[in-house]
Amino acid sequence: MAATLVASAALALLAAWLRWASVCPIGGDWSGTACQRRQDHRFDAVPVTTPWDVEPSWALLGGAAWVLLAVAVVLLPTALPARRWQRVSLAVAALGPLVMGATAVLAGALDRYVEVPLHAVAVYLTVLTLPLTLLLMLARPTADQAPGGPRRGLAILALVLATPLPQVLVVAPLLVPYRSYDTAQWSDVALVPCLLLAAVALRPWTLWTQRSLANQQRAHGLSLYRSTAR
Repeated sequence: MAATLVASAALALLAAWLRWASVCPIGGDWSGTACQRRQDHRFDAVPVTTPWDVEPSWALLGGAAWVLLAVAVVLLPTALPARRWQRVSLAVAALGPLVMGATAVLAGALDRYVEVPLHAVAVYLTVLTLPLTLLLMLARPTADQAPGGPRRGLAILALVLATPLPQVLVVAPLLVPYRSYDTAQWSDVALVPCLLLAAVALRPWTLWTQRSLANQQRAHGLSLYRSTAR
């Protein structure tokens, strides 16, 4: 689970680097014509929209990052205990980033704009449904499962902030104060720290959960042995 998020962050970072580094170098002059031109939305690799003027490598990497994020959303209940309805809602919400990312991968592989049925629905699922579904994970698990504590809340909050709407409204403006007429330089990198924070929060939780389950199984086995010995 945590490894999937780290891989998604790495792919997103590489896609952003390929888009911006050559024309908008970090610490360099961002007022040049090439840098200003690269801000146009037609260079946005994900989601795929028309007009589309994206290098195939950007779309392949950026799309794969969202596919991995969708996989991580589906796998979230393996790291954070969840009720059945929470697992189902996550699986449905994950269809949004999965289709959106896969469409970008396909467009990158074909090096052209690709119109996929229900792609617009997938984008809306990613923008609106995904963060709300993740917030539903804040509900306490069943009585026989560990509640989670602050690490659970931190992981869920980080994943919510990695979704498009919080990225555009909150995270990207904080990390990249520059304002653009379309897509601000390096603003797509704002996804990366959110994914890494979620991975850090989930990994200790996973280890703790595994250790707790092992202790419970050991204690149960010991009680059975004592009952048999009597």
